[in-house]
Amino acid sequence: MSAPAGVLAVPLGAAALVSGVVLMFGAKWTIAYTWVLVKLVATAITFALRVFVLRPGLAAMAVSLDPDRLRVLGDQILAGPIVSSSVYLGAVVLSSVKAWGRRGGRVPARVPVPARSGR
Repeated sequence: MSAPAGVLAVPLGAAALVSGVVLMFGAKWTIAYTWVLVKLVATAITFALRVFVLRPGLAAMAVSLDPDRLRVLGDQILAGPIVSSSVYLGAVVLSSVKAWGRRGGRVPARVPVPARSGR
């Protein structure tokens, strides 16, 4: 598990973060939208936790693992991939739903509608 976490998970997480930033600057959905900011922050935090917490934990477990015995993985080792996958799935849902509008409270001005006569 330690090798795939370093070889696959880190580059894929970096690609998700970089592509999100590039698309944010190249599309109409900018950082002014709350859902874009939430996605960016969630992806950045998940990537940082994966790099600085999950990888070292897996490496330490790989060193202490006795290959002659079958060892059951602890809950902490399984929690990291489950949480990060859930965050990335939530980001996909946010991209589809676009849950919140623009930040800053800018509301479009109301266009007056002419009154109809009763005749």
